Amino acid sequence: MSRAGPALWGLVALLAPSCRGSLLSDEPVLGEDLAAASVVGEAGSRLGASVAVGLLDGQLTVAVAAPDLGQVLVLDPDGGLRWQVQGTLGLGHGLVITDQGLWALQPGVGVVALRAEDAGADALPVIEELPQAAQVAVCADGTVRSSPSPAEALACGPSGEDLRTRCGDTDCEVLLDGVVLDRTSPGSAVGFDSAVAPAVACWGDTELPVDDAPGEVRCADGRRLVGLDGEHLGRSLAPGWATGVFDKWIVPARARIHSLDGSRVLAVDRAAEATRLALASGEGLLVVGVPGYAARDPGEGRVFILDDTTEALP
Repeated sequence: MSRAGPALWGLVALLAPSCRGSLLSDEPVLGEDLAAASVVGEAGSRLGASVAVGLLDGQLTVAVAAPDLGQVLVLDPDGGLRWQVQGTLGLGHGLVITDQGLWALQPGVGVVALRAEDAGADALPVIEELPQAAQVAVCADGTVRSSPSPAEALACGPSGEDLRTRCGDTDCEVLLDGVVLDRTSPGSAVGFDSAVAPAVACWGDTELPVDDAPGEVRCADGRRLVGLDGEHLGRSLAPGWATGVFDKWIVPARARIHSLDGSRVLAVDRAAEATRLALASGEGLLVVGVPGYAARDPGEGRVFILDDTTEALP
């Protein structure tokens, strides 16, 4: 069958502040208080469920998944579409850009390469067959690590360090190169804060079964960030940043994006309850995926792309 599909994205670049004003004075809202490119998905696409940023063929590139349509969009830093790939439903989990190229998990298949020349192909090149994989991490040298459990998390360090959770029914061990660092809860993210040197291992503790759990992020250097009630902080991590879910327990309801140095908190002010945000950062950009963004339809999804040093608009 042909994999050519309709473009699902829309773009409003460098959104200006709206007349609604700030959500909170110290938590600027993406696209309202902070200038950002905003890429809007088609209803039912869940655009932004996975995001990646990096240099692809020497160009600064943002990749975003719309898994409920089986699409991955490859964008420039302003949100303009360069090309897209159409696959089967679920394509795009675990998006990563490395020196090896743009890769993603195709559920039931494994890790596949996403290339412009395959945009209309009937099959995507399989890098590694992993039909049982629910989670993958791809290292800079192309090494693939995987887990069959959706509750577990994996990450590669800048020198190939292996950071992961190993989960039972109710809790998990956090392991760095096989050494137990801590215990945490299923569904928590792991990652490396490469915004500091040397990079530091960090992990979330979301406590997802507890409705009003704040969640937190802990790092191997002793840092600890705690969320607000119901935030489940630690669902997603990227170098320098952490987030949780869209939270009805706090007023006004919002999702909060924390810098790992504790200096900044950004906000998303509309999404379906408990929407998990996706994060990617690097090359001076912060990319935030909100697959449950609630505008016309909570499943349309939205992706925000901004300079990760951007200050609030006056």
